[in-house]
Amino acid sequence: MRQVQAIKSHWRTLALMVASILPIWFFAVYLGLGAWRHGRLDLREDLTFAVQAQLNSLDQEIAGEETALRLLAAAPSLQRGDFAAFQRQAAALAALLPEHTVTLLAANGRPLLDSRGSAFAPGAAAPPYFTPSAVAADLSPLYHDPADGTPSVALTLPVRREGRLLYVLALSCPSRLFLPYIHEPGSPASWIGAIIDQSGTVLARVRQPDLYVGHPAAAQVLRALRGPARQGVAEFVNLEGETILAAYRRSARSGWSMVVAVRQVTLESDLRHWLIMTALGGLSLLLFTALAVLLLWRAFAATERARRRQEILLRHASDGVHILDAVGTVLDASDSFAQMLGYQRHEVIGMTVGQWDAGFTPQELAAVVAEHLTDQDGRSFETRHRRKDGSVLDVEVTSHALELDGQPILFCASRDISERKTAERAMREANAELEQFAYIASHDLREPLRSISTYITLIERNYAQAFDAEGQTFLGIVRDGARRMNRMVLDLLEFTQVGRSGTQCAPLPLQEALDAALANLDQTLRETGAAFLQDRPLPVVMGNRTELTSLLQNLIGNALKYRDAARTPQVRLTLRDEPEGWHLAVADNGIGIEPEYFEQIFVIFQRLHNRELYPGTGIGLAICRRIVNRHGGRIWVESTPGQGSIFHFTLPKGDLPADGDHAG
Repeated sequence: MRQVQAIKSHWRTLALMVASILPIWFFAVYLGLGAWRHGRLDLREDLTFAVQAQLNSLDQEIAGEETALRLLAAAPSLQRGDFAAFQRQAAALAALLPEHTVTLLAANGRPLLDSRGSAFAPGAAAPPYFTPSAVAADLSPLYHDPADGTPSVALTLPVRREGRLLYVLALSCPSRLFLPYIHEPGSPASWIGAIIDQSGTVLARVRQPDLYVGHPAAAQVLRALRGPARQGVAEFVNLEGETILAAYRRSARSGWSMVVAVRQVTLESDLRHWLIMTALGGLSLLLFTALAVLLLWRAFAATERARRRQEILLRHASDGVHILDAVGTVLDASDSFAQMLGYQRHEVIGMTVGQWDAGFTPQELAAVVAEHLTDQDGRSFETRHRRKDGSVLDVEVTSHALELDGQPILFCASRDISERKTAERAMREANAELEQFAYIASHDLREPLRSISTYITLIERNYAQAFDAEGQTFLGIVRDGARRMNRMVLDLLEFTQVGRSGTQCAPLPLQEALDAALANLDQTLRETGAAFLQDRPLPVVMGNRTELTSLLQNLIGNALKYRDAARTPQVRLTLRDEPEGWHLAVADNGIGIEPEYFEQIFVIFQRLHNRELYPGTGIGLAICRRIVNRHGGRIWVESTPGQGSIFHFTLPKGDLPADGDHAG
């Protein structure tokens, strides 16, 4: 009986022990699951921060390359067709960007030159990234370089003049150069990622790039990227068939997408680890110990989360990263941003935007912050920052609206562009100095030309009989050359004086400028028997009377000069009222112009015909373009050889911009 009672007692004791341990064990398991769940939420947040920061850094790099390409497109050497000088400038740009190649394409995509000095055959095919319909800077989808098959991408920029596509500039590089933007130093080793181009093709990848770069991304990833949301976190099946937890974001600037992920296998391993550890701990710890552990874990998780965020900020030392709340107060900032402003990091935290921004008033800043908080796609703008010592620097700021703990914040990155602004100012000053040099040089050339002409006249008057027939011919050649040189200098002076008279543009009846031009051409009109027709009176415009008179006189004079001897010259001036401004056209029935010369005729000193048949210096249409550009319009030509030409130009209806010169 005692033995039976002892057995029963042992079972009761065991049952009590199990009954007392099981709740603690289950509670420990519950705590472990909760801890793993919180860790997963933290992981989602970390992935979101990482993909945002890394994509922002990539966008900044692409924006910088686009700015460099635009500056190269505006080079005077390209505008005047000096390809040798332009190739040197392209090579200088490529030297600043390792493994990048600058290529200049014709309007039909045929390669003309590149920064490596490659020789292209006249019939060379257009590269894979060429798009004839491009109207703005664009990033190409991934393609394989025809030379070595390397997966590459290209940033293309169409170069237009007066609405016509002249060239396409391209900056290309291997896609592997973008790999550092996916997995930056300091990121967890278990993180994987990829960049996907606008066509859904894998452009760069952390794992097995040789196997998957150039192939379409996983179907589930593509569906998410092509959906209405530009960013998010979700579970997908990747190209290896593994389940991953991934944060993704599509760039509004480039159209590319960034994906940063963790494999499900890693997450399940973490889960098993947590379950085992908490189960073992639950067998030996009491309820209060478990509660204390939970509180300590939560405090540790919050500290770890803050540390991870700080690491993400500090990884982007090249830009001044800072986070603002809804009223523009700094919540956190990178060391690079503090150094940019000349402060310590702890001094920057808690400052407001108005304490360092020198580009906006306080009222404007409040409106800018409120507006940017509503823009999920992000914005970029230029402003000026004031340092602690009072000095000011030019910056480009990119901002993205996010949410942190349910509160709206602005994730901002400031990039110092002072050197770029200084270079732009230096380029403008150099252009102004070059124009001043041309004016002074052409003005000073007239004095020796007067002396040459005077002495030629004296020689002809006093010593003509001393020359034989050949000498007389030589003397005539010198006289004609001096006369032509004098005409060219006068025309060059007229060209450089456009916009230099100091006369402000004012409301001007354009009909008065036309009447003055016709009066100046009266003798030519009578000699040629030409008929001038006008369909309607001209309006009042904002302009310079002298310059607009010269514009109309040059266009009508050219119509009379290049007349067809087989028919009576006829010149017609038409006017159309269009939304963008007044559209005027001077049409003639002259000899016409071949289409390949439509752009060349507006270049200074460019002539298409023999000087004996059609005298002139070839500067008249260059003056016309300069005048039209200064007035904020554009000029172009349409022509059919043997039938005549139509010169179109536009003039704005409103006031001119403050600079008054759109010539570039």
